[in-house]
Amino acid sequence: MEYLNKIVEKLQKNRVKLIGLSDKEISELEKTIKTPLPKVYLEFLESMGNYTDAKNISPNLYDYTGFGGESIFYDDVYSDYTNKDGLIDQLKEDDKEELLKQIDDNTFVFFSSQGYIFCLF
Repeated sequence: MEYLNKIVEKLQKNRVKLIGLSDKEISELEKTIKTPLPKVYLEFLESMGNYTDAKNISPNLYDYTGFGGESIFYDDVYSDYTNKDGLIDQLKEDDKEELLKQIDDNTFVFFSSQGYIFCLF
């Protein structure tokens, strides 16, 4: 692991269960979006891309997964309603037609926060 060592170590130290994706799931995702994923994002998917489970952490640690309210996991990017769908809906709601025109089949939205902040490539 080249990019996420410190994050993974911190989460594991605090007994956060990290569930990554299988190689098959990652391969299917890359086929679907028709482009190789960046290495740092591959590391995320492999280490914790399916979900994190913080139910066993100390009660005095506030949401120590760091992902409260964030849509970053596999189901958020590869399901019936994805982060990309959320972005499109938000742009339509805000009448952002020029931005909406820039979203195409090659747009991959890998992160959404609270339904109004999006990260994509």
